Amino acid sequence: MKKKCAVMLLIFAFGLLPASEAFANRPENFLIHRYEIHVVVDSLEDALAQLLTVPGIDLSSQLFLDSGWGHMERLVDNRDLNTALSFLHGLGEANRTESNARNVFAEFSRLQAEFAVRSIEYNRLMELLYGAETLDDFRFIEARLGGVIRQIEGIRGRINYLNADMGTTRIHITLTTTPPEPEEPEPEPKPEPEPKPEQESAFQRIGRTFVESAEFSLSMLQGFLVFLSYVSIPLVAVLIIGFVAWRVLRKKKGKGGDKNESETM
Repeated sequence: MKKKCAVMLLIFAFGLLPASEAFANRPENFLIHRYEIHVVVDSLEDALAQLLTVPGIDLSSQLFLDSGWGHMERLVDNRDLNTALSFLHGLGEANRTESNARNVFAEFSRLQAEFAVRSIEYNRLMELLYGAETLDDFRFIEARLGGVIRQIEGIRGRINYLNADMGTTRIHITLTTTPPEPEEPEPEPKPEPEPKPEQESAFQRIGRTFVESAEFSLSMLQGFLVFLSYVSIPLVAVLIIGFVAWRVLRKKKGKGGDKNESETM
């Protein structure tokens, strides 16, 4: 039993040694960076052509040329981070930046140690499985072995994930175009000043007064004539009707007088 414990401690120590040595030499290997930058460029097409030369791997990209907006996500090695950032700042005007970093050395070391312990347990269970004498022992060991295998695969997947992300930076790049400068409206032409009216002389004032009085008299005469034209038509009709009525009455009176004279005779 003591020999087994000593072997496990040695494996645990040797498993941590490479990680500790790497951390002492290159601590950036255990850092996972995240960087965001917003750059205002003159042209999205030109910026896209230049971004293809930035160090790293393009993870995703969206460009809307009509609206002048785009977004890209790029995975860059930490050793090339300064080069990539200098290149991005050279594309245009960077008006917003944000960054953060996470050190996964402790998590990576814990996963390595746990993986070593589960591997030893797996080997021991395999030995017990081969030496099982009863069916119940075989089933019990097999169930425990299945659980250990699932744990090992989960730890292995997490270690692979950290191995892929450690020492890298995910750069989220937002691109927008420079808004066009508003065109200044052309100044409206100033209206020409109206000429000042000339001062009238005494003869001009007398002539203007005579003309205005004549125009007023003429307008009054025209109004009177229009009034007569409206009044004369019914007046003439009334006169005609009255004359006809007078003639009729006169004839009746003349016939009545003749009749009275004949009766007296």
